[in-house]
Amino acid sequence: MCTTSTASSALRLYNVAFYFDTPWIVYGLCAVSGVTHAILRTGQGVYLMENSRPHTLQRDNTLFWWMQLASQLIGQIILLLLLRATKIIDHDTRILILDVTVAINLFGFFLSLFISRPSGDPDLQKAPAPVELRQEIRKTWEVFMDSRMLLLIPSSIFTGLLKGFSQSVYPSAVGFTLSLTEYSASLTALSGIYIGAGLIMGGAIQFVRRWEDCFSLERTFFCSVGTLSSLAAFVLAYANLPDNSVFGDTEDLGPYTNSVTIALMCSFMIGVGLMYIMNNVPALICLMFQNNPAHSVAAFNFTRFVAEGIYYYYCTIMSLSTQLLLLGSSAVTGLLLFIPVDHKYTLSTLPSSKKDGKKPNSKDVILEKY
Repeated sequence: MCTTSTASSALRLYNVAFYFDTPWIVYGLCAVSGVTHAILRTGQGVYLMENSRPHTLQRDNTLFWWMQLASQLIGQIILLLLLRATKIIDHDTRILILDVTVAINLFGFFLSLFISRPSGDPDLQKAPAPVELRQEIRKTWEVFMDSRMLLLIPSSIFTGLLKGFSQSVYPSAVGFTLSLTEYSASLTALSGIYIGAGLIMGGAIQFVRRWEDCFSLERTFFCSVGTLSSLAAFVLAYANLPDNSVFGDTEDLGPYTNSVTIALMCSFMIGVGLMYIMNNVPALICLMFQNNPAHSVAAFNFTRFVAEGIYYYYCTIMSLSTQLLLLGSSAVTGLLLFIPVDHKYTLSTLPSSKKDGKKPNSKDVILEKY
């Protein structure tokens, strides 16, 4: 927890960097933030796995990603209030947004100081054994090169690409399209709100739904729904926004339509897709590698962060249509490889009664429920 808290505090530098207009300060602090971000996310994932059991991990993972991603809705509402009736973001507005962001981050860091190890479980109360860096790297590499993990790399890559597209590229492209509305800057925050609404709706549906016993491939179902929702949003975004909307303000119209309603509907569908992808891909990885929680989380985050980082660079030189084509192809590839891995793992964990086509006993049903 000490390492995670330190990483959390160092992550605040990412926001502080944007107070400066000097490029090398911004890039340097962002690089430090990238390292601490990886440590923080890995620590969160390991803490989640250590506090979960096999039959509650899917539920706990859904709650974790739901709360983390849905919190963007609150941030976007605050941003909308700050940008209301604003057409162009000036220097004073930027500083005000940074002040609010830093204040929220400091409050989050304060709350993280009160996180402790759970009580009542002897296994979790044991002091962690000393680790050797070389051995940990070797174990992480072994997990990364596992055949199941290799098949899930495209899904992990799409997770990073979709995260970058939903958090930065698409809301900005909507706001840059000046032909949509008079106060286009406010559309950036409004798009983020609809993405947050999609995240909340998607997470709530998966959390409260209790499937029949005959339905075992829950992750495959929701991952498929998320992928299809994302693909539909990509098609509509291509039709509704100009190809150069990712580069800055433009008065151009979309190839086929020019509608605020369609733009916000795409935001909502992107949110649904992001929730289902971000929830079910890491959940499957955590379940398959329960004996190596830190290494599996690190392998997943490494792939996701590399894809997201590369995307953040190349999105500045790729047109919207090129980015949508990249996202769509990675989505389809990831889903086609995710399904057989999830199917094989699910069959290996089914009770023998269900494999034989018999009605499972009450104990089996309880273990499979949330």
